[in-house]
Amino acid sequence: MSTALLQVRVDEALKHRVDQRLKRMGLTTSGAVNLLLHQIDIQGKIPFDIVDRPNDLHQAVRDINDGVGLSKVYHDTDTLYKDLGI
Repeated sequence: MSTALLQVRVDEALKHRVDQRLKRMGLTTSGAVNLLLHQIDIQGKIPFDIVDRPNDLHQAVRDINDGVGLSKVYHDTDTLYKDLGI
């Protein structure tokens, strides 16, 4: 399979925060973007609801870190890709 380079401009602070969270999930930014693109291809839509930023941002961050609302947390990409069938 050949690959293509994808360049995206994002806020530096946002990238740093997300990179830290992805690392705790066993993912890289590249892996997360690939996962997103695969799910868009499979589902034919954005694979999550787009919601407004919650009023209590700190509680939302705590919920994310605690895994609230997540159906499954992956600690390595091999298991994630196996579950996705890729």
